[in-house]
Amino acid sequence: SNVRNSLTHVSDKTKGSIQLLFETMIRRMYSGEDSVAAIDDMAETMNIFYAYAFAEILKLSLTDVGDISKEIGQLIKLMQEDIEEKEKTKSELHENKMMFYVLNAITAVVFIANLFLHPYAKEMYSYTIQGSMILMFWIIQIICGLVFIDLNEKI
Repeated sequence: SNVRNSLTHVSDKTKGSIQLLFETMIRRMYSGEDSVAAIDDMAETMNIFYAYAFAEILKLSLTDVGDISKEIGQLIKLMQEDIEEKEKTKSELHENKMMFYVLNAITAVVFIANLFLHPYAKEMYSYTIQGSMILMFWIIQIICGLVFIDLNEKI
């Protein structure tokens, strides 16, 4: 029910840059500055959706609306679901990346084995249009796959 005491307690329990954000906001609130402005500045400093949602819940608590623990709990639940979804997506991307590497490694082994074991393989891949097209398609597929994987990891 006492927002300032709760924020002080949270600040004492956290570490790193988030602790500095909370300490700055608390100092501004206790120094007589407008609490809403201090909360808004904290949210803008973090500049993420959940910080703005948290700021709105804090501002709501300043209006004597009562217990906000239910709203905080819902916000935490939303954050956890978002984090789980991101981790699931990251895991799926890693699986696809490994499958890409494994399939291309198997293809490379089979191609090299074919060159050494099949008597006409060198001539087929070197001197025919079809063989050269197969080899060129495989190389282009590897390049495009690596570029796609790199772009997905950056997003």
